[in-house]
Parts: sequence; structure tokens; C-alpha cells
Amino acid sequence: MSYDSKKAFQNKDLSNYDFSEHHDIRGLDFSGFNLTNANFSGVVAGSKRHIKILLLIIFIVSTIIFTILLEFAGQRTGDRFIYHPTGGTSPDEYSINLWIAIFTVSMYLTSAVIIHRGVQIAFQVTFGLGVSGIFLTLGHVVIRASTRFLYFSSGEAIAIDANRVIAPTVTSAITGVALLILSLGIAIAMTSAKIVGGSKFHNIITSITFVSALFVGFFIYQSGNHPVTSLVSCLIGLLGVYLGWKISFRALKNDNAFYIVKSIAVVFSSIKGTSFKNANLSYADFSNAQLSSTDFRQTNLEHDNLNQTRWQGSTFLDYSRFGNTILDNRTVRELLRTGEGYRKDYERCNLKGAYLVDVNLEQANLTEADISNANLKGANLKGANLKKAQALGTNFYEADLTGACLEAWNINSVTQLKGSFCKYIYLLNNGQDKCPSSGVFKNDEFGKLFQKVISTVDFIFRNGVDWQAFLTSFEQVRIENQEVELEIQSIENKGDDVIVIKVNVPPDVSKEDIHSSFINHYEVELARLSAYYEAALMTKNEEISRQANNMKEIIQVLASQPRTQMNFHGPVVTAIGTLTGNQIIYPPE
Repeated sequence: MSYDSKKAFQNKDLSNYDFSEHHDIRGLDFSGFNLTNANFSGVVAGSKRHIKILLLIIFIVSTIIFTILLEFAGQRTGDRFIYHPTGGTSPDEYSINLWIAIFTVSMYLTSAVIIHRGVQIAFQVTFGLGVSGIFLTLGHVVIRASTRFLYFSSGEAIAIDANRVIAPTVTSAITGVALLILSLGIAIAMTSAKIVGGSKFHNIITSITFVSALFVGFFIYQSGNHPVTSLVSCLIGLLGVYLGWKISFRALKNDNAFYIVKSIAVVFSSIKGTSFKNANLSYADFSNAQLSSTDFRQTNLEHDNLNQTRWQGSTFLDYSRFGNTILDNRTVRELLRTGEGYRKDYERCNLKGAYLVDVNLEQANLTEADISNANLKGANLKGANLKKAQALGTNFYEADLTGACLEAWNINSVTQLKGSFCKYIYLLNNGQDKCPSSGVFKNDEFGKLFQKVISTVDFIFRNGVDWQAFLTSFEQVRIENQEVELEIQSIENKGDDVIVIKVNVPPDVSKEDIHSSFINHYEVELARLSAYYEAALMTKNEEISRQANNMKEIIQVLASQPRTQMNFHGPVVTAIGTLTGNQIIYPPE
């Protein structure tokens, strides 16, 4: 069953509504609706059939037009390779035309060779070649015109060469960039066709485009053009189509170097598709749904609420628009869709409010990831790295945290640790500082232990502590937070110059803000003290150097004195022994 239009819903509050019974929601606009806890499991979203057909026709026509433009640009370039003495072309003009033709083809071939490194790099190199070619031509014109001016005293030489050489070279550089743009246009159209119609339509549009390139090349030849002109035109057209196909292939494989191509294609393919723009999707269920050409931009997924939307088993999610939501990250998107994150990297990823029930995150890297308000009930987090992770209000009920690294992670009183499974954890990265030191946690001992330390901030120093910098910084933080009671709870020496200082903070105070403020002050104070110590050391070295110079002068004065005879009446103890009788001291020579 399907709906005809948005008019089927008179009320925008469709919370708890079950759409799974109707299955087909293609083309519907849910923008601004309240869809809290709505059931979309198994539905088909995207564009209606007649919209798909219309879009596919537009994409096919677009590729044909781009191909024609490529071939006619190739015709103009190829024509410059031909010498037309009967048409009034002088040898000098032919040399200019040949240079421009070679320059244009070289730009396009270079962009074709390096396109595998990404669209941005290809444009940068092509544009750079164009500018370089223009400056080389300008230099040639200046030298040539200067020679003419010296021999013929013709002030018109520069203007003549500029008009005959520089202007066509600029046009040639623009043509080289335009050829790459046309290839990208073909790539976008092919990618859009795959998103809208699947592999079948992608193959059809690719075949039509290649055939049209051959047909246009044959048409140019039949129009009386030189065979070389026709050949260059056809080759440039075929190369452009091939580049478009190659770029499209890489974009559909989620190659980050061609992310922009896929993004533009998704925008075009989502025209008149299902829209959830600005809709409230908290707790909505999209499991096993087909979500191609669907718009999820600016929904409450990008805010700090407990959406916990379900995506398990959904398909074609890569072909939807996400805006600045947690779905924009493909690695996160795959985790939400498949539930499999074994040994994968989610460092600094935004997983706030994510529905991660029963997911496998064993040995996953969640360093500095934001999993606040996420539902990790029953998740496998064995050996996971949660260093500096934000876990405010996160549900770990029945999750297995055995062997996880919890160094400086941030939890609060709402974080659900009760009922979680854990034999032991590490308080420092790389398997350091095991807790408990021996044996394992019993029953709910892990949850109770960490609930006690929720109101503490841990400052970890890996290379010892500069206590003067610490005390100064700590005092500055206390001044900035005068209404907050901050007390040092304990100082622990973990060995290997690792010191952990725990500071008590009230439960309603942001531990992250206190920690960040202290670290900033500490780093500034360290830099200040380092500069002070360095200046003091320099002053001390200068004083030692001055004293050494004074001592040298004294020695030189003494050395210039005549030898002296000393009479000792009785033994005299010196550094070299006991002296008795008459001693004669000789100055050094």
C-alpha cells in the first residue's frame, strides 16, 4: 500500500505511527513532522517511478550534450594540427596553432593521468599547467617582440604577438579546464543514474554515452573535416567519456577522493524523493528499510537529544542526504547499519545518541569519541579503547567492558554502569595500570567503583609534574570557579614518571570544562617557567664566563711578576704537600 501525497496526513504529530504496514513512502514529504517512535521498518523510500524515469532521461540527455561539447572542443583542437597553406595560413601562424593544440591536449592528458588522485588535485594541476603555459607564452612574446624592436624599431611588435599568441593560449588553457569539467559532468550524470535506477540504468547510460561519442566523431568526419581533426575529436570525446565512467565508478565505491562527485549526484537524485528534513526522528525505527534518495538533513539527529534512531539492516543509506548529522560519517553509518565494529577506528567520531544495542565493538578505537546518550545495551566492548571518550548519560547495561581502556573518560551520574559486565579494566592506555591489580571484579563491583569516582577529575602526567606550575594552575582554576569547591583527593605514583592527581568536583559541575581549563593554564605556566629557567641559566653562564675572564687576567698579572724567593720558618702544608726551608717560585715562560 502507498500514499498519494502529504495531504494524507492532516496532523503533523505522527509519533508512534506504524508505517511498516503501508510499505511504500516514496515521494512523501515529512518535513517538520513529529515522528518520535514511528515505525518505518521495511519501508521503501525515495522517488516515485515517474520521477525516476524523468530524472534518468535528463541524465542521459546531459551525458550526450557533454559528449558533443567534448567532441567539438576536440575538433577545434585537432584542426590546429593541420597546415592549411591554401587557406592563407602562414608557417608562423601554423607554429602558433601547433603549440596551442599540443598545449591543450597535454593539459587534458595530464588531468586524465592524475585523476586517480582525486578531483581537487586534478583541477589544481590542470589549472597550474594552464597558468604556466600562459606565462611561458608571455615570456616568448616579450623576447620575440624585444628582438623585433631592436632590429626594426617597431613598437607594434608586442601588440601583434600578444594578439596572435597570448589570447589563443588563454583560450586553450580555458579549454583544457573545460574538458575536465565536462568529464566531471558525465561522471555526475552516470553516478546519479546508478543511484536512481540501479546498476542496470548505470550500464545503459554508460553504453549510450560511449556510442554517442563514436557517432559524433563519425559525424564530424562526414562533415568534410580532415581525418586527423576527426581522429583527435573522437579520441578526446572517448577519453572524456572514459574519465567520466572511471570517476563515477570510484565515487560509487565511496572513494574519499571523489566524495564531491557522489555528493552532487545524491543531491540531484534526491529531487522529489522522500524528505525527513527537520523532522523529529527520536526513537524512530528504519531497520531493513530501503532509503535511497531520501533527505535526512537538519533533523534532530544533529542536536543533543536522545534520538536513538534504529538503522540496522537498512539499505542504500549511502545514497541519502544527511547534512551535519552523525550519519554523514560513512564509518559511523556502517556501524549503525551493520552493528559490526570489530577492531575498527572511531577516533573522535560523533556517536552521540546513537542506537548501538548489541553491537560488536571489541578492540575498537573510540579514543575521544562522543558516545554521550548512546544506547550500548548488550554491546561487546572487550578491549575497546575509550581513552578520553565522552560517555555522559550513556547506557552500558549488560555491556561487556572487560579489558577496556578507560583512561580519562568522562561519565556522569546519569551514565548507566549498573548491570554491565567487566572482569577488569585498564586505567591507562596500552594495557597499563590494570584494575583490579590482581583477580577480577565481583558481581557489580565495577559499576559501584566507578559510580564513586564520577565526581572526580583525573589529571594524568606522563613525564612527571612541575609542582610550581601545577599549584599555580590549580589556583587559577579555583579563582575562575570560586563557587565550586575543588579539593585534591589523592596523588598516585603509577611508576615510569606517570603521576595521577584526582580532584573532587561537585556532581553538577562539568568535569570536561575543569580538566580543559587546568590543562590550558598548566601548559601556559610550563612555557613561562621554561623561559624563566632558560633566562636564569643564561645569566648564570654569563656570570661564570665573566669570573673566568677575571681569573685569567689575575693569572696573567701574576705571571708577569719576577720570580720570588720565599723563606718558610717551619713546615707549611699546601695542596701539593708540606713545604719547608727556602722555596723559589718561577713565573711561567
